[in-house]
Amino acid sequence: MRRVLSLFLRAYGASATGLEINMRKIPRKSLTRRLSDMTAFIAFMALILSTLVYYVAVLLFPSTRDGESLIPSLNDTLQLIFSTLLAVAFSMYCSWRFAQNLIRPLKTIASSAREIAEGNLASRADHSGIYFTELNDLIDDFNVMASRLEVMSKDMKQWNAAIAHELRTPVTVLKGGVQAISEGVMPADAVNLDALMKQIDGLSLLINDLRVVSLADSGQLILYREEVDLYEEIKSVTATLIPAFNQRNKILVVNGYPLTCFIDAARIRQAVLALLNNCLVYSNPGTVSIRCEPTSDKQLEISIEDEGPGIPVSEQEKIFDMFTRGTNAADVISSSGLGLSVVRAIVQAHGGKVTCQNNRLGGAKFTITLINA
Repeated sequence: MRRVLSLFLRAYGASATGLEINMRKIPRKSLTRRLSDMTAFIAFMALILSTLVYYVAVLLFPSTRDGESLIPSLNDTLQLIFSTLLAVAFSMYCSWRFAQNLIRPLKTIASSAREIAEGNLASRADHSGIYFTELNDLIDDFNVMASRLEVMSKDMKQWNAAIAHELRTPVTVLKGGVQAISEGVMPADAVNLDALMKQIDGLSLLINDLRVVSLADSGQLILYREEVDLYEEIKSVTATLIPAFNQRNKILVVNGYPLTCFIDAARIRQAVLALLNNCLVYSNPGTVSIRCEPTSDKQLEISIEDEGPGIPVSEQEKIFDMFTRGTNAADVISSSGLGLSVVRAIVQAHGGKVTCQNNRLGGAKFTITLINA
C-alpha cells in the first residue's frame, strides 16, 4: 500500500517522504482541547437535530388544538439560540473538567518517566487528586515498575563492583607470579606453575558461573535433557568429593535408590556439586547426607543436610542471590559467592525450585524440587 501511494505521489510531483514531513508539522491538539471540541460538537448537533425534527413535525402536522401556528416566534427563536449557546458552553466546561481529571495522572506519570529517563530512579508518580480506579491502577503499576528498575540498577552496580573485586584478586596474583618468574625472582618450577594454574582455574570457574547465571536470567540457558538414573548421577558427583570431605573430618553419605528422570544430567551434577562444595566449606565436622527420592508421580526431590552451623532465617532467602555470602562465611575467601545463584539458575531452568532451611539438628538443609516430566 505504501508503494502504491508513493508511486501515486510521484506521478503528481510529490514524494511520500515529503508528505510525511508535512504531516509531522501539523500541530497536534491536546486531549483537553479534543474532548472540549468533541463535547461541544455533540451538544450543538443534538440541538440542531432536535430543531430539525421539530420543524419537520410542523410541516407534516401544521394544525394544533387551538389553531395556533407551531412555528416559533422571534422570542422563541432567540430563546432557542441562547439555550443552544448555554448548552454548548456548559458542555465544554464539563468536558474540560473531565479532561483535567483524566490528564492529571497522565502528566504525573509522564513527569516521573522523564525524571527516570534522566537518571533519577527514585522518582514516583503521585496519587493525589486521582478519581479513576483504572488510572490509580496505572500509577500503581508504574511505581512498581520504577521500584524494580531502581532495585535492578542498585543490584547491577553491586554486581559490577563484586565482579571487579573477584577478578582483581586472581589477576593480581597471576600478574605478580608471571612477573616474578620472568624476572628470575621466582623459579618456574612445578609448584609455582601449579599455584598459577589454580588461579586460572578459579578465573575459569568464575567466568563460567557468570555465564550460567546471565543465560538463565535472559531465558537462554539451553538444557540437553535425557533419561538418566538420578541416583547414579549423584553417586558419581559424591565419589569425587569423598576424599576432600574426609580431610575435613566430614562424612558424606548418599541415600536413595535408582530413580529415572528426564533432566540435563550435566547441569544437575553441577548444581549438586555446588551445594556439596558449600557444605564442604561452611559446615561443621560431622555427617553430610544427600538423598534423592520422588515426592509424587511428577515430582522428585534432592535434599542435602549437614550438622551446622545452619543459616540465619533472615538470610535464607537472600543466600541464592549473586555474590551473597552468609555471616558464617566471613573467614572464607575461596568462594566467589556465585555457587548458590548458579544452583537456583539451573533448577529454575528445569522448571523447579531450590529452598533453604535449618534442620532439626541445627544444620542447613537445601532442597531441590524438580518436575519429573
